Amino acid sequence: MNTSLTRVMYLLVAVFLAAAAIGSCTTYEYGDDDDGSGGSSTSSGTGGTQPTSDFTLTVDSAMTKDAIGPYTVTPGNQYVVLEITLANHSVPVALGTDLTYFSMTTAGSLVLSISTASGALSDVCRADLDVAQGGSVSCSLAFEAPVGDTPTELLYDDFTGHTPNAPIPPPVELTLCLGMETRMHAWENAPCAHCWEQDPCPNEMWDLNEADLPGGDCEADHVCWIDCGNNGGGMCACADQCLTTNTGVVDCRDLYDAVWACLVEHCLDTCT
Repeated sequence: MNTSLTRVMYLLVAVFLAAAAIGSCTTYEYGDDDDGSGGSSTSSGTGGTQPTSDFTLTVDSAMTKDAIGPYTVTPGNQYVVLEITLANHSVPVALGTDLTYFSMTTAGSLVLSISTASGALSDVCRADLDVAQGGSVSCSLAFEAPVGDTPTELLYDDFTGHTPNAPIPPPVELTLCLGMETRMHAWENAPCAHCWEQDPCPNEMWDLNEADLPGGDCEADHVCWIDCGNNGGGMCACADQCLTTNTGVVDCRDLYDAVWACLVEHCLDTCT
């Protein structure tokens, strides 16, 4: 149980046995008037419906993070990262994905502009990317919002009359165990397995392995965690129970969470 592959496979087994389920994405469909402006809207439970209107805006997933690349949030705030899809079914004019076209509302009645941290996302929406008739594009956006203020809607306005908005599903907390467990639970497809089998997080795994080795600061925590899982405990419950050692230099729970956060970050594009 001391190799990185064995550890990752145990994590995956624990996740797939969990009963967590991520919410479905939400799609708003829009019909154009003769002048190309947005018309009435309808909503559907998932993003997999057949197009019945001129263009659709979908929020495929939402998650919260404390950092994106070199960017860190202001204390009291969090990043809300949205994976979106914009589809142009029959609008003759191409629809743009410039970051300035997007804003986000919250339950606290805030209207937030895009965060500069969006630029550090690997698949960020771009000003040089337009969606011609019959095409679609998926990309990511980041907003900085107060912790506890729930995101509600993604707004779009390309300043040419196309102004759809789409509900935002409940965000997954990427930096917390349950959030990562929920996300990984939805990743049971083959491309996902190929991603994590390639060991995309060698630095994080090295740090964890060093601490878990006999005599390491986290050896006892690791043995407790494995025994807890073998006795039917859930990944996060066992982590809460066992990963408690903090020497002031090594925090065992932080080491484990760093591996999960890295796996999610590197495999997100492949697995969703």
